[in-house]
Amino acid sequence: AGISPEALARLGPFVTVLPDAARVNLNTASPQLLAILIGDPGVAQDLVARRARQGFLTAEDLGTVGAVGANAFGFTSNHFRVTTTVQVGGTRQRLVSRVSRVRRDSVVDVFVDRRRREPA
Repeated sequence: AGISPEALARLGPFVTVLPDAARVNLNTASPQLLAILIGDPGVAQDLVARRARQGFLTAEDLGTVGAVGANAFGFTSNHFRVTTTVQVGGTRQRLVSRVSRVRRDSVVDVFVDRRRREPA
C-alpha cells in the first residue's frame, strides 16, 4: 500500500484489522482515539473523566457533553486482544491472540481467530 515497514511498525499499536464490521468501543478507547473520533479534544477529556468516575460511558453521556455521531460508536466489544507471557527457566515466550465473540440468536460462540508469537 506504499507504507514503509518503519511506518507500519509505528502505527502497529493503533491499528487492527477485524474480521467483520465493528464499532469502536468508547469504554475502552484511548483518550487520543476518543479525541480523534469525537473531533473535539475538550469533549473527549470530559468523556474520559466521566468514564473514570462512572466506570463506563453510555449514549446519554455523549448527548450530555454535546458529542455527535453516537450511532458510529459502540459501548461493548466483540473482539479482544489477549497477551500471554510465560517463562520457564531463562526462556520467555509471548503469545498474542485475537479472541472474537459471535452472537447468533441466543447462542454465543467464542473463538480464537488469530494467534502469533512475539518477542518476549
